[in-house]
Amino acid sequence: MTIVHDRLTATIDAATGGRASAIHLHGPRGCGKTWWLDQAARYATEHDMTVSRARGSAEDGELPFAALSALLAPFRDRLDDPAWTVLRQVVSFDHRHVDAFEVKIAALQLLCAVAGERPLCLLLDDIHLFDAASTEVLAFTMRRAEADSIACISTSTHDRSATSTATVRLDPMMAPSISTMLVARGLGHVAAARCAEAADGNPGIAIALADGLTEA
Repeated sequence: MTIVHDRLTATIDAATGGRASAIHLHGPRGCGKTWWLDQAARYATEHDMTVSRARGSAEDGELPFAALSALLAPFRDRLDDPAWTVLRQVVSFDHRHVDAFEVKIAALQLLCAVAGERPLCLLLDDIHLFDAASTEVLAFTMRRAEADSIACISTSTHDRSATSTATVRLDPMMAPSISTMLVARGLGHVAAARCAEAADGNPGIAIALADGLTEA
């Protein structure tokens, strides 16, 4: 757990220091990948970063630029500028006259412009379910954003990501580790142990169960 935390924070710290950095978390379903992205989002926000997040789905996997559109959602107010016409078409799902290379260039320029104002953290959940067009754009961006303040953290059940060569394998957390984490959050030892056992290695589920107890 400490190793994953340290790798994530190092990736974000690199971006806040002016150097693009990326990491890919992979592991089986239920190992807490989304929970780790939540932790990354919290850490990035605490360090005054702009956070943008997209999640892949089987339903949108065949829809060109679906993931990119979600990722650009926080910046839609910028797209009225004629410089971003092609991106405005993308987020409007008007792909009839869109050139894929123009989208790559425009996305790179926009994300670097955003990062130039304030470090940017991109969170890509279940990237293996992203549509191919979005994956190509994001891979293109991270290959060229070397000196820009961009952190990119992806998750997948697959051990490879187009956006990062650095990877960390996640295994389901052991119940004692989850229990210790819950106790640190203020839950009693007995209740923490029960939640940890019921969560079956997923820290996000354990926290949801614990929160349900404290709200009851």
